[in-house]
Amino acid sequence: MDKKCEICYFYYVFLFISVLYLDKNDRNSLLRQEKEEKMAINIKEMFGDTLLELVNTKKLEKITVNDLISKTGASRQTFYNHFCDKNDLIQWIYSHYILTAFPEHADTMFQYNLCLVDYYNRLIKYKKFMTQAIQ
Repeated sequence: MDKKCEICYFYYVFLFISVLYLDKNDRNSLLRQEKEEKMAINIKEMFGDTLLELVNTKKLEKITVNDLISKTGASRQTFYNHFCDKNDLIQWIYSHYILTAFPEHADTMFQYNLCLVDYYNRLIKYKKFMTQAIQ
């Protein structure tokens, strides 16, 4: 193999390895990002579930961020990394626990009616939370 072909060969081998390496890193970063997003959702759900539990024993207006972090065992910074304040958490609970039944565009009136029934059932399930949240 002459010198020019040898340089070309090493160049292509280098490119091939670089592409493989970049693809592996891209894949790893996407997996890591997906894992972090799932973890963030789990943390939000943890705070949401905790607030819904506390509403059964305490008025919503009396529940503080301290109550939430002491019940969950998470830090104050973790709470504020995911929510601006308690009202932001209340809004998140409403949109993720109660409004989840509504697709943006129900294809048929039957689907829309099913969504309404599901929404009504969620309102009943979270009645105590909802009555305190709208006051």
